[in-house]
Amino acid sequence: MNTAINENGWTVQSGASGEQKDGYREHSATSARNAYLAVGHTFRVGDDLDLRFSIGESELNYPGGLSYEVYRENPQAAPDGADGKESDNQFISFTGRLEGERDWGDWQVLGSWDYRRAEWSLGAGSYGD
Repeated sequence: MNTAINENGWTVQSGASGEQKDGYREHSATSARNAYLAVGHTFRVGDDLDLRFSIGESELNYPGGLSYEVYRENPQAAPDGADGKESDNQFISFTGRLEGERDWGDWQVLGSWDYRRAEWSLGAGSYGD
């Protein structure tokens, strides 16, 4: 889903997406959700301001490896104990850009802030935050 507005020098764009899959093998489901907002403005002197905000998360399950014999018998199988092998990831991102043009030259100011969090487990232990 995406939306855009452009009026009086202002632009606003937003969007969101989501996905969920069962996966080919047992214990291999995935899901992801993301959203963004972008706001921009062109000032009378021609300077441009752009601000962007993004947020998202994903969840992944790992089925684990199979022996050749098990694979030949059932390629969609997961080994015993495959449940609990997963990763959960979240992110937030904010960026800004201000730029302009003058007689003495062009200028640009950029800035950003990012936050990422990852937790994962492969059955024997957990890692991350």
